[in-house]
Amino acid sequence: MVPFRALAEAEGLRLVRITLPQPVLRLDQAWTRLETHPNLQIITDVEHLDFELSQGAVKCAFAKVGNDGECIEISASRHVITAGGIASPYLIHRLSERKSETPKPFLGGYMDHPKGPIGRLMPTRHIDDLDYMLESRDDIHVFALPEAELLESGIGNHSVFVWGEARRNQSLRSRICGRWLQLNINCEQFPESANGISLDDPPEVRWRISSATRRDIEAFLDRILPRISALFGPVKRADWVAMTGASHPAGCTPLSASPLGAELNADGRLPTLANAFCVSSSGFPFAGSANPTLTVVALAERLAQTWYPG
Repeated sequence: MVPFRALAEAEGLRLVRITLPQPVLRLDQAWTRLETHPNLQIITDVEHLDFELSQGAVKCAFAKVGNDGECIEISASRHVITAGGIASPYLIHRLSERKSETPKPFLGGYMDHPKGPIGRLMPTRHIDDLDYMLESRDDIHVFALPEAELLESGIGNHSVFVWGEARRNQSLRSRICGRWLQLNINCEQFPESANGISLDDPPEVRWRISSATRRDIEAFLDRILPRISALFGPVKRADWVAMTGASHPAGCTPLSASPLGAELNADGRLPTLANAFCVSSSGFPFAGSANPTLTVVALAERLAQTWYPG
């Protein structure tokens, strides 16, 4: 891909390689191995969680397992919330004992990374390179704008995926025969006050794709689609991008050097408690266009390094 990367850069495109683990790792598949760790206990099917606070710290937590199950007491020197982009803000709000004049407190800034079809590509140039890019089973390559251009324009770091037919058996060259390939976009979304979580029990999500997000997407497509066309061939742009969520919630409790309201300290610590932290996509200041897992892992590694340097 090195020569092709140079061709893409010459057209003003950034080629980004996304590595996929094979097979895809799921936590429930790794539980057997994890449970052999001497200092790790995994508790599943938790229906309710309560905390006992003492002198500005979490003394212990109580987990109710199952509808009619027992209540388990959990004690630790540090407590880390890793409940995802929806439950984490709910737990943080409860732990911080924030008061609200409204019966249903609302945390703004909820995000996802919307995705949808943006058009079709009919390759007439660099077909072998495109074929190689689509054939890979371990990696996906996406197109983005150069970083310097993003910083200058303020446009989101969106990604364009090229989807071929099945990526199986035949080469793209033998499959294409005047047919079109689908172009999809994964969007980097920014926080907006209207998008948020109403802290009912359970929490209720309010999320929409605003006109501001759509204007940002249109500005991105105005720039990137002509470059993809110059590299590969004709592009038929969609009249309307039908966007859907990717089910990767983020935001509502972003990391901050000077936390206010529903924010976390830069190290992930809850501002009101000495030993409570959060490692979750809820701490993202904006939702990247790629899946959030590796970023969450990086935040966890960073937090662990502050406790156990070296």
